[in-house]
Amino acid sequence: MQRDEAFGKLRNQSQVDYRLSSFAIFIGLRVRCTDKTD
Repeated sequence: MQRDEAFGKLRNQSQVDYRLSSFAIFIGLRVRCTDKTD
């Protein structure tokens, strides 16, 4: 039972990391695009 709980925490953490990384990539792409137009 404790192992399942730890696994759930780990899975949630990786989901958050995935969201943060995709958000960072999105921001990077937008910054790069605005730099190109300017």
